[in-house]
Amino acid sequence: MIGASITWSPAMRKLWRLPNLLTVVFALLATSAARAEDYGHSEALFEEDAAETQIEPLPLEEFLDSEEQSLVPEMIPLESAPHAGRPTMRGPGGPGMGGGPGGGPGYSVVWYPSRSVSGQQGDLAVLRQNLSGGLPLWMNEGRALMFNFNVRNSLYSGEVTLPDTGRPFPAELWDVSFGVNYLHQFDNDWTGLLMVSAGTSGDEPFQSGDEINIMLGGMLLIPARNQRDSWTLGVMYSPAGTLNFPIPMVAYSWNPSESFQMNLGLPFRLHWEPGSDWAIDLSYVPLTNVNARLTYLIHDRMQLYGAYENLSEAYFLSDRVNSEDRFFVFEQRLVMGMKCDIGRHLSAELNSGYAFEREFGEGENQGAGLHDKVRLSPGVFLGLNLRFEF
Repeated sequence: MIGASITWSPAMRKLWRLPNLLTVVFALLATSAARAEDYGHSEALFEEDAAETQIEPLPLEEFLDSEEQSLVPEMIPLESAPHAGRPTMRGPGGPGMGGGPGGGPGYSVVWYPSRSVSGQQGDLAVLRQNLSGGLPLWMNEGRALMFNFNVRNSLYSGEVTLPDTGRPFPAELWDVSFGVNYLHQFDNDWTGLLMVSAGTSGDEPFQSGDEINIMLGGMLLIPARNQRDSWTLGVMYSPAGTLNFPIPMVAYSWNPSESFQMNLGLPFRLHWEPGSDWAIDLSYVPLTNVNARLTYLIHDRMQLYGAYENLSEAYFLSDRVNSEDRFFVFEQRLVMGMKCDIGRHLSAELNSGYAFEREFGEGENQGAGLHDKVRLSPGVFLGLNLRFEF
Protein backbone atom coordinates (compact mmCIF):
# COMPACT_ATOMS: atom_id res chain seq x y z
CA MET A 1 0.00 0.00 0.00
CA ILE A 2 1.46 3.35 -1.07
CA GLY A 3 0.40 5.33 1.94
CA ALA A 4 3.62 6.07 3.82
CA SER A 5 4.29 9.70 4.70
CA ILE A 6 7.32 11.68 3.56
CA THR A 7 9.11 14.47 5.44
CA TRP A 8 10.40 16.91 2.85
CA SER A 9 13.94 17.90 3.83
CA PRO A 10 15.89 20.83 2.30
CA ALA A 11 17.51 18.28 0.01
CA MET A 12 14.10 17.18 -1.22
CA ARG A 13 13.12 20.76 -1.89
CA LYS A 14 16.08 20.98 -4.28
CA LEU A 15 13.86 19.03 -6.64
CA TRP A 16 12.29 22.33 -7.57
CA ARG A 17 15.61 23.43 -9.05
CA LEU A 18 15.42 20.62 -11.57
CA PRO A 19 12.71 22.03 -13.88
CA ASN A 20 15.27 24.61 -15.05
CA LEU A 21 17.70 21.79 -15.72
CA LEU A 22 14.96 19.87 -17.50
CA THR A 23 14.22 22.87 -19.70
CA VAL A 24 17.85 23.09 -20.79
CA VAL A 25 18.21 19.34 -21.35
CA PHE A 26 15.00 18.92 -23.33
CA ALA A 27 15.98 21.94 -25.42
CA LEU A 28 19.19 20.05 -26.15
CA LEU A 29 17.21 16.90 -26.95
CA ALA A 30 14.99 18.87 -29.31
CA THR A 31 18.10 20.24 -30.98
CA SER A 32 19.41 16.69 -31.21
CA ALA A 33 16.21 15.61 -32.98
CA ALA A 34 16.51 18.49 -35.43
CA ARG A 35 20.17 17.69 -36.02
CA ALA A 36 19.25 14.04 -36.64
CA GLU A 37 16.93 15.16 -39.45
CA ASP A 38 19.67 17.39 -40.89
CA TYR A 39 22.04 14.45 -40.87
CA GLY A 40 19.70 12.31 -42.95
CA HIS A 41 22.01 12.40 -45.94
CA SER A 42 25.04 11.56 -43.80
CA GLU A 43 23.20 8.63 -42.23
CA ALA A 44 22.33 7.35 -45.70
CA LEU A 45 26.03 7.39 -46.61
CA PHE A 46 26.77 5.66 -43.32
CA GLU A 47 24.27 2.87 -44.04
CA GLU A 48 25.54 2.53 -47.61
CA ASP A 49 29.08 2.11 -46.35
CA ALA A 50 27.95 -0.50 -43.81
CA ALA A 51 26.15 -2.40 -46.57
CA GLU A 52 29.25 -2.36 -48.81
CA THR A 53 31.44 -3.76 -46.03
CA GLN A 54 28.77 -6.33 -45.05
CA ILE A 55 28.83 -5.31 -41.40
CA GLU A 56 25.75 -5.87 -39.33
CA PRO A 57 25.54 -2.91 -36.92
CA LEU A 58 23.15 -4.72 -34.58
CA PRO A 59 25.71 -6.83 -32.69
CA LEU A 60 27.61 -3.70 -31.62
CA GLU A 61 24.39 -2.00 -30.57
CA GLU A 62 23.36 -5.07 -28.55
CA PHE A 63 26.77 -5.21 -26.92
CA LEU A 64 26.49 -1.59 -25.80
CA ASP A 65 22.93 -2.05 -24.51
CA SER A 66 24.13 -2.82 -21.01
CA GLU A 67 25.26 -1.09 -17.79
CA GLU A 68 27.55 1.16 -19.83
CA GLN A 69 24.97 1.93 -22.50
CA SER A 70 23.91 5.20 -20.89
CA LEU A 71 27.38 6.49 -21.69
CA VAL A 72 27.17 5.31 -25.31
CA PRO A 73 24.09 6.65 -27.16
CA GLU A 74 22.91 4.80 -30.25
CA MET A 75 25.19 5.84 -33.10
CA ILE A 76 24.08 3.41 -35.82
CA PRO A 77 20.74 3.95 -37.61
CA LEU A 78 18.24 1.38 -36.38
CA GLU A 79 16.80 1.09 -39.88
CA SER A 80 19.82 -1.00 -40.86
CA ALA A 81 19.16 -3.61 -38.16
CA PRO A 82 17.56 -6.96 -39.07
CA HIS A 83 14.44 -6.01 -37.08
CA ALA A 84 13.68 -2.98 -39.26
CA GLY A 85 10.01 -2.73 -40.15
CA ARG A 86 8.96 -4.81 -37.15
CA PRO A 87 7.81 -3.52 -33.77
CA THR A 88 10.75 -3.81 -31.39
CA MET A 89 10.16 -5.72 -28.19
CA ARG A 90 13.52 -5.04 -26.60
CA GLY A 91 12.86 -4.11 -23.00
CA PRO A 92 13.63 -0.54 -21.96
CA GLY A 93 16.30 -1.88 -19.66
CA GLY A 94 18.90 -0.06 -17.66
CA PRO A 95 20.04 0.54 -14.18
CA GLY A 96 18.42 2.28 -11.35
CA MET A 97 15.43 4.16 -12.69
CA GLY A 98 12.49 1.78 -13.00
CA GLY A 99 13.46 0.98 -16.53
CA GLY A 100 16.72 2.79 -16.51
CA PRO A 101 18.50 5.35 -18.55
CA GLY A 102 19.42 2.89 -21.19
CA GLY A 103 17.38 2.81 -24.39
CA GLY A 104 17.71 6.37 -25.62
CA PRO A 105 17.79 9.98 -24.48
CA GLY A 106 15.10 11.15 -22.08
CA TYR A 107 14.01 11.60 -18.48
CA SER A 108 13.15 9.07 -15.76
CA VAL A 109 11.84 9.45 -12.22
CA VAL A 110 11.07 6.86 -9.54
CA TRP A 111 9.63 7.41 -6.04
CA TYR A 112 10.15 5.12 -3.05
CA PRO A 113 7.89 5.90 -0.03
CA SER A 114 9.41 6.03 3.47
CA ARG A 115 10.62 2.72 4.84
CA SER A 116 12.23 1.82 8.14
CA VAL A 117 15.98 1.34 8.58
CA SER A 118 17.24 -1.79 10.29
CA GLY A 119 18.73 -1.09 13.74
CA GLN A 120 17.73 2.59 13.78
CA GLN A 121 14.68 4.60 14.73
CA GLY A 122 14.63 6.65 11.53
CA ASP A 123 13.35 5.87 8.06
CA LEU A 124 14.19 6.91 4.50
CA ALA A 125 12.18 8.09 1.50
CA VAL A 126 13.90 8.24 -1.89
CA LEU A 127 13.26 10.22 -5.06
CA ARG A 128 15.51 9.32 -7.99
CA GLN A 129 15.84 11.00 -11.37
CA ASN A 130 17.88 10.51 -14.52
CA LEU A 131 18.47 12.70 -17.58
CA SER A 132 20.40 11.47 -20.62
CA GLY A 133 20.90 12.43 -24.21
CA GLY A 134 23.24 12.63 -27.16
CA LEU A 135 24.02 14.94 -30.06
CA PRO A 136 25.64 13.91 -33.36
CA LEU A 137 28.63 16.17 -33.96
CA TRP A 138 29.87 14.67 -37.22
CA MET A 139 29.05 11.69 -39.47
CA ASN A 140 30.72 10.73 -42.74
CA GLU A 141 31.10 7.43 -44.63
CA GLY A 142 31.40 4.92 -41.81
CA ARG A 143 32.71 7.37 -39.21
CA ALA A 144 30.79 9.22 -36.52
CA LEU A 145 31.47 11.49 -33.56
CA MET A 146 28.82 11.84 -30.84
CA PHE A 147 28.48 14.04 -27.77
CA ASN A 148 26.56 12.52 -24.84
CA PHE A 149 25.58 13.38 -21.29
CA ASN A 150 23.98 11.69 -18.29
CA VAL A 151 22.73 13.25 -15.04
CA ARG A 152 21.57 10.97 -12.22
CA ASN A 153 20.25 12.34 -8.91
CA SER A 154 18.93 10.64 -5.77
CA LEU A 155 17.29 12.64 -2.95
CA TYR A 156 16.99 11.04 0.51
CA SER A 157 14.66 12.26 3.26
CA GLY A 158 14.88 10.94 6.82
CA GLU A 159 16.83 10.99 10.07
CA VAL A 160 19.40 8.24 9.47
CA THR A 161 23.09 8.01 10.38
CA LEU A 162 26.00 5.92 9.13
CA PRO A 163 26.41 3.59 12.13
CA ASP A 164 30.21 3.15 12.32
CA THR A 165 31.31 6.78 11.93
CA GLY A 166 28.16 8.53 13.17
CA ARG A 167 27.98 10.75 10.08
CA PRO A 168 24.54 11.73 8.76
CA PHE A 169 23.24 9.75 5.81
CA PRO A 170 23.84 11.80 2.61
CA ALA A 171 20.86 13.96 1.70
CA GLU A 172 21.55 13.66 -2.02
CA LEU A 173 23.77 11.75 -4.44
CA TRP A 174 24.75 12.93 -7.92
CA ASP A 175 26.36 11.30 -10.92
CA VAL A 176 27.00 13.75 -13.78
CA SER A 177 29.00 12.91 -16.91
CA PHE A 178 29.70 14.45 -20.31
CA GLY A 179 31.64 12.72 -23.05
CA VAL A 180 32.31 11.94 -26.68
CA ASN A 181 32.26 8.66 -28.60
CA TYR A 182 34.02 8.01 -31.89
CA LEU A 183 32.96 5.16 -34.21
CA HIS A 184 35.06 4.06 -37.20
CA GLN A 185 34.40 1.30 -39.72
CA PHE A 186 37.67 0.09 -41.27
CA ASP A 187 38.26 -1.14 -44.81
CA ASN A 188 38.83 -4.69 -43.53
CA ASP A 189 35.25 -4.80 -42.16
CA TRP A 190 36.31 -4.23 -38.54
CA THR A 191 34.54 -1.57 -36.46
CA GLY A 192 36.19 0.38 -33.65
CA LEU A 193 34.65 2.49 -30.89
CA LEU A 194 36.45 4.88 -28.52
CA MET A 195 34.69 6.43 -25.50
CA VAL A 196 35.83 9.23 -23.21
CA SER A 197 33.75 10.98 -20.56
CA ALA A 198 34.35 13.12 -17.48
CA GLY A 199 32.10 14.16 -14.64
CA THR A 200 31.49 13.98 -10.93
CA SER A 201 29.99 11.36 -8.66
CA GLY A 202 29.15 12.12 -5.03
CA ASP A 203 27.02 14.00 -2.53
CA GLU A 204 28.55 17.42 -3.35
CA PRO A 205 29.19 17.47 -7.12
CA PHE A 206 32.21 19.39 -8.42
CA GLN A 207 33.23 20.35 -4.86
CA SER A 208 36.83 19.30 -5.52
CA GLY A 209 38.96 17.31 -7.90
CA ASP A 210 38.67 14.28 -5.62
CA GLU A 211 35.11 13.69 -6.83
CA ILE A 212 35.96 13.98 -10.55
CA ASN A 213 35.41 10.74 -12.42
CA ILE A 214 36.99 9.85 -15.77
CA MET A 215 35.61 7.01 -17.88
CA LEU A 216 37.70 5.51 -20.68
CA GLY A 217 36.67 2.71 -22.98
CA GLY A 218 37.46 1.06 -26.27
CA MET A 219 35.79 -1.71 -28.26
CA LEU A 220 36.58 -3.55 -31.47
CA LEU A 221 33.96 -5.47 -33.48
CA ILE A 222 35.39 -8.22 -35.70
CA PRO A 223 33.03 -9.98 -38.15
CA ALA A 224 33.05 -13.78 -38.04
CA ARG A 225 33.79 -15.79 -41.16
CA ASN A 226 30.11 -16.52 -41.66
CA GLN A 227 29.46 -12.73 -41.99
CA ARG A 228 26.52 -13.21 -39.60
CA ASP A 229 28.16 -13.30 -36.20
CA SER A 230 31.00 -11.26 -34.72
CA TRP A 231 33.61 -11.03 -31.98
CA THR A 232 33.77 -8.04 -29.64
CA LEU A 233 36.92 -7.14 -27.71
CA GLY A 234 37.07 -4.20 -25.35
CA VAL A 235 38.01 -2.66 -22.05
CA MET A 236 36.21 -0.17 -19.76
CA TYR A 237 37.65 1.80 -16.87
CA SER A 238 35.92 4.13 -14.40
CA PRO A 239 37.45 4.97 -10.98
CA ALA A 240 33.96 5.61 -9.57
CA GLY A 241 32.47 2.44 -11.06
CA THR A 242 31.38 -0.45 -8.90
CA LEU A 243 34.69 -2.05 -9.93
CA ASN A 244 37.43 0.59 -9.86
CA PHE A 245 39.89 -1.17 -12.16
CA PRO A 246 39.93 -1.84 -15.94
CA ILE A 247 37.26 -4.37 -16.90
CA PRO A 248 38.08 -6.50 -19.95
CA MET A 249 35.25 -7.41 -22.29
CA VAL A 250 35.29 -10.40 -24.61
CA ALA A 251 32.12 -11.66 -26.27
CA TYR A 252 31.00 -13.65 -29.30
CA SER A 253 27.79 -12.32 -30.80
CA TRP A 254 25.77 -15.28 -32.09
CA ASN A 255 22.86 -14.32 -34.37
CA PRO A 256 21.31 -17.49 -35.81
CA SER A 257 18.01 -15.76 -36.69
CA GLU A 258 16.08 -12.51 -36.40
CA SER A 259 14.30 -13.84 -33.33
CA PHE A 260 17.36 -15.02 -31.40
CA GLN A 261 20.62 -13.21 -30.58
CA MET A 262 23.12 -13.94 -27.83
CA ASN A 263 26.39 -12.40 -26.64
CA LEU A 264 28.48 -15.24 -25.21
CA GLY A 265 31.04 -13.74 -22.84
CA LEU A 266 31.22 -10.49 -20.89
CA PRO A 267 28.97 -8.66 -20.91
CA PHE A 268 26.41 -11.40 -21.47
CA ARG A 269 23.17 -10.65 -23.28
CA LEU A 270 20.36 -12.78 -24.73
CA HIS A 271 17.34 -11.70 -26.77
CA TRP A 272 14.78 -14.34 -27.80
CA GLU A 273 11.35 -13.93 -29.38
CA PRO A 274 9.63 -17.31 -28.89
CA GLY A 275 6.49 -15.95 -30.58
CA SER A 276 5.43 -12.94 -32.59
CA ASP A 277 4.11 -11.19 -29.47
CA TRP A 278 6.65 -12.28 -26.84
CA ALA A 279 10.30 -11.48 -26.08
CA ILE A 280 12.75 -12.58 -23.39
CA ASP A 281 15.83 -10.50 -22.52
CA LEU A 282 18.63 -11.49 -20.15
CA SER A 283 21.82 -9.54 -19.39
CA TYR A 284 24.74 -9.56 -16.99
CA VAL A 285 27.45 -6.95 -16.40
CA PRO A 286 30.11 -7.55 -13.73
CA LEU A 287 29.95 -7.56 -10.84
CA THR A 288 26.29 -7.79 -9.76
CA ASN A 289 24.20 -6.05 -12.43
CA VAL A 290 21.70 -8.67 -13.60
CA ASN A 291 18.52 -8.06 -15.60
CA ALA A 292 15.78 -10.42 -16.80
CA ARG A 293 12.73 -9.17 -18.69
CA LEU A 294 9.64 -10.70 -20.28
CA THR A 295 7.83 -8.46 -22.77
CA TYR A 296 4.39 -8.90 -24.35
CA LEU A 297 3.47 -6.84 -27.42
CA ILE A 298 -0.19 -5.79 -27.11
CA HIS A 299 -0.05 -4.03 -30.47
CA ASP A 300 2.49 -2.06 -32.50
CA ARG A 301 2.52 0.90 -30.08
CA MET A 302 2.05 -0.72 -26.66
CA GLN A 303 3.98 -3.25 -24.57
CA LEU A 304 3.54 -4.87 -21.18
CA TYR A 305 6.54 -6.28 -19.33
CA GLY A 306 7.71 -7.87 -16.10
CA ALA A 307 11.34 -7.84 -14.96
CA TYR A 308 13.88 -8.67 -12.31
CA GLU A 309 16.77 -6.22 -11.77
CA ASN A 310 19.87 -6.40 -9.57
CA LEU A 311 21.46 -2.95 -9.45
CA SER A 312 24.53 -1.29 -7.94
CA GLU A 313 25.99 2.25 -7.94
CA ALA A 314 29.08 3.92 -6.43
CA TYR A 315 29.76 7.49 -5.25
CA PHE A 316 32.46 9.54 -3.47
CA LEU A 317 31.25 11.16 -0.23
CA SER A 318 32.82 14.55 0.51
CA ASP A 319 33.34 13.73 4.22
CA ARG A 320 34.89 10.27 3.74
CA VAL A 321 37.86 9.47 5.97
CA ASN A 322 39.70 7.35 3.40
CA SER A 323 40.04 9.13 0.05
CA GLU A 324 39.81 5.77 -1.75
CA ASP A 325 36.47 4.83 -0.17
CA ARG A 326 33.29 4.91 -2.19
CA PHE A 327 29.69 4.83 -1.04
CA PHE A 328 27.84 1.89 -2.60
CA VAL A 329 24.11 1.55 -3.26
CA PHE A 330 22.66 -1.94 -3.82
CA GLU A 331 19.13 -2.91 -4.73
CA GLN A 332 17.16 -5.80 -6.17
CA ARG A 333 13.61 -5.43 -7.44
CA LEU A 334 10.69 -6.87 -9.32
CA VAL A 335 9.11 -4.55 -11.88
CA MET A 336 5.89 -4.51 -13.88
CA GLY A 337 5.20 -1.80 -16.43
CA MET A 338 3.59 -0.61 -19.64
CA LYS A 339 5.33 1.24 -22.45
CA CYS A 340 3.44 3.26 -25.09
CA ASP A 341 4.68 5.02 -28.20
CA ILE A 342 3.02 8.44 -28.12
CA GLY A 343 4.71 9.93 -31.15
CA ARG A 344 7.08 9.18 -33.97
CA HIS A 345 10.14 9.54 -31.72
CA LEU A 346 8.67 9.65 -28.20
CA SER A 347 7.59 6.89 -25.83
CA ALA A 348 6.20 6.94 -22.29
CA GLU A 349 6.51 4.21 -19.71
CA LEU A 350 4.74 3.76 -16.37
CA ASN A 351 5.98 1.08 -14.00
CA SER A 352 5.73 -0.07 -10.42
CA GLY A 353 7.18 -2.86 -8.36
CA TYR A 354 8.76 -4.16 -5.19
CA ALA A 355 12.34 -3.30 -4.13
CA PHE A 356 14.24 -5.53 -1.70
CA GLU A 357 17.81 -6.23 -0.50
CA ARG A 358 18.31 -2.45 -0.33
CA GLU A 359 21.70 -1.78 1.24
CA PHE A 360 24.24 1.03 1.51
CA GLY A 361 27.86 0.86 2.62
CA GLU A 362 31.31 2.40 2.23
CA GLY A 363 34.58 0.78 1.16
CA GLU A 364 37.32 0.80 -1.43
CA ASN A 365 35.55 -1.56 -3.85
CA GLN A 366 32.43 -3.64 -4.10
CA GLY A 367 34.17 -6.91 -3.36
CA ALA A 368 35.86 -5.67 -0.17
CA GLY A 369 34.34 -5.59 3.31
CA LEU A 370 32.14 -2.50 3.71
CA HIS A 371 31.60 -0.35 6.80
CA ASP A 372 28.83 2.12 7.73
CA LYS A 373 26.27 -0.34 6.41
CA VAL A 374 22.64 0.78 6.29
CA ARG A 375 19.87 -1.68 5.42
CA LEU A 376 16.54 -0.31 4.21
CA SER A 377 13.33 -2.33 4.52
CA PRO A 378 11.71 -3.66 1.33
CA GLY A 379 8.93 -1.61 -0.22
CA VAL A 380 7.04 -0.58 -3.32
CA PHE A 381 8.02 2.08 -5.85
CA LEU A 382 6.42 3.98 -8.73
CA GLY A 383 8.28 5.13 -11.84
CA LEU A 384 7.78 7.15 -15.03
CA ASN A 385 10.05 7.24 -18.10
CA LEU A 386 9.95 9.50 -21.13
CA ARG A 387 12.22 8.44 -24.01
CA PHE A 388 13.22 9.86 -27.37
CA GLU A 389 13.84 7.06 -29.88
CA PHE A 390 15.36 7.58 -33.33
